[in-house]
Amino acid sequence: MCRKRFGVGLPALVLALALVLLLASTVRALYVPGVPTDYEEGAPIEIVASKLTSNRNKVPYAYYSVAQCVPADVPVQRDGSPRALTHVSLGQILLGEREHPTAYNVHMMVNEDCAVLCEKNMTATELRTMAKRIQERYHVRMSLDQMPLVSELTPQSNLFGPRLTQGIPLGQTLNIGKTTTLEMIQHTHRRPSSPGQGSPGPGSAEAAEYDLGKERTLVLFNHLMFTVLVNTPQISLSDSLSVSDKMFRVVGFRARPMSIDYSVDNPTLDPQKAKDMCLKYSETSSVGATAAAPVPFFALDRTRPFQTVLYTYSVKFEPSDLSWATRWDPILKVSRNQHDLQLMALGNSLLLGLLLTGALALVLLRTLRKDLKRYADHDEADEALFETGWKLVGGDVFRPPQNWPVLAIACATGVQIAIVAVAALVMCVLGFLSVVHRGALLTALLFMFPISSIVAGFVIARMVKLFGASTWKGLALGTSLAYPGFVFIVFLFTNVLLWLRGSISVTPFFTILLLLFVWLGISCPLVFVGAKLGFPSDAQTRFPSRVNQVPRQIPQQSGMMGAPLYLIAGGMPFGVVCVELLFVLNSIWQNEYYLMFGMLLLVYAVLLVTAAETSISVVYLKLILEDYRWWWPSFLSSASSGLYVFLYGVYYLINLGQGQYFFVSTVLYLCYMAVISITFALIVGAVGTGASLAFVTSIYAAVRTD
Repeated sequence: MCRKRFGVGLPALVLALALVLLLASTVRALYVPGVPTDYEEGAPIEIVASKLTSNRNKVPYAYYSVAQCVPADVPVQRDGSPRALTHVSLGQILLGEREHPTAYNVHMMVNEDCAVLCEKNMTATELRTMAKRIQERYHVRMSLDQMPLVSELTPQSNLFGPRLTQGIPLGQTLNIGKTTTLEMIQHTHRRPSSPGQGSPGPGSAEAAEYDLGKERTLVLFNHLMFTVLVNTPQISLSDSLSVSDKMFRVVGFRARPMSIDYSVDNPTLDPQKAKDMCLKYSETSSVGATAAAPVPFFALDRTRPFQTVLYTYSVKFEPSDLSWATRWDPILKVSRNQHDLQLMALGNSLLLGLLLTGALALVLLRTLRKDLKRYADHDEADEALFETGWKLVGGDVFRPPQNWPVLAIACATGVQIAIVAVAALVMCVLGFLSVVHRGALLTALLFMFPISSIVAGFVIARMVKLFGASTWKGLALGTSLAYPGFVFIVFLFTNVLLWLRGSISVTPFFTILLLLFVWLGISCPLVFVGAKLGFPSDAQTRFPSRVNQVPRQIPQQSGMMGAPLYLIAGGMPFGVVCVELLFVLNSIWQNEYYLMFGMLLLVYAVLLVTAAETSISVVYLKLILEDYRWWWPSFLSSASSGLYVFLYGVYYLINLGQGQYFFVSTVLYLCYMAVISITFALIVGAVGTGASLAFVTSIYAAVRTD
């Protein structure tokens, strides 16, 4: 009987699962590219602006919240800025991904050299706003034919080697004289390395980024040099409809910023003189001009009541070997260093999981087999002589714990979230929820969570039946309101903060009503449907042993068997995900793309196995000390890892801020991290409780305890 129950090779099973998922992790997430758009030579291509984002301040702003050139003949809002385009998803609305038309005039395969965009008179208020955004290192997010505007980070400014980053900076903070040549920005998120390790010189842009104690000059980038990569398809979808012999597709969109003070020797800002000046200094002019002389860059003067700036731009089309289907590869490419670090993290997770599995199999299961064999070799008359440890609490081990409704709601919610997470990761691996489609993942989560509420209802009903309660409606209501209500309250609180700051991420009122309808009109009823299915009147849920009328006295326990034990145990699941968590946080808070969903799926599987084994180990330790109160320890021993996730997030914030913190941004960050940490705790806690229940039921079903 022992071999029948415990003879399954648990390490072999885990290893087989790891090998299967490892194959999935070696394949990066695919993406469904959709249908390409073919352009004839000279066809207009629209550049749209999304928002302003910063790696320091987590409050995004609208593109037209600062002084920008407004296109003509477009619908405008009350403040004079163009209306956002309407074709956005629910996820894009919640993320603040509003696309606005811009004044840039771009035509396929038509190069532009130093074209004048507009002459903008900035008021004192606009000057202060622009200066503040530059100081906070805001970037402009644009796109062309659904391709995001990117600029390159150099190895000196990036831990993982050269890569492309989204957007271009509004400007630069400098501490040097106005006649100094302004080089291409090398934006960095980290402090310069120590001397002797490639530190930037005192006159470089990078050094100026961190000399915050000196008098600073705020430079505005008023000239953008766009580079559009194009590919000529072999067979065009538009061949049958086009009168042109050649069609083109956009496969890349890059830019470099410059700052030029056109008022030097041109106080009237004559367009022709400005163009000649731009051609003189522009390094990417198609006529081959180079910036041989120092560039007089445009510095903001916040002491003036107004200041006039001339915006210009250049466009250069370059042929590329990239196909339209692979045009995202350079952006989504993972550097060798980052790939090696993620493989190391994956190896760390697998090693930790296998070590825990081996310890569980060799120590715990071997001990159990000996106990079960000893009980099986003696008849009932002699069995009492051999009853020690966990066998003694058989009459109390299935006693309902204190506050069991709270535990039941937490477990039901955790199971629901765990299933949603698996479904989302699988869809990401298959390419249905690619980062290419902005907001698609959030939209899918908002769809899958209400649908999966039927699972939460079923689980809560089974737990009500398990604990011998006679009614399930109150707990079903609690399940439908507790976690979604907490998230919704945090959402409303952060939305008010964003509204007070004038952020573009403010969720509109009607969208909030839609979310309320999804919650109260879809999710809540489905919880009751699932509970009804899980609580049939004729269903019988019995434990292997009856519960004694009088609770058994518990021997005095060591102080380490309480909260200290749970905190120590929580370090195991966190150790599995700690490195991968860094990349996830970078993706969320530093506007980086995350593509290694196959690897994340494998880490998630190892996390669930580790959480289950951690809880089982703690429960067995409690039982052999004759403490039958295992329900809450099984949940808390794994769920405590959520505290580690939150503390790691605080540590990440401290390093990310580098001494500069913004109150609203910090509050938003901590609120979001609280939701992430509690969600993480519910998942691993529910898995740990479920695994412990199966373990306890199995061992007590194998012996006679009545």
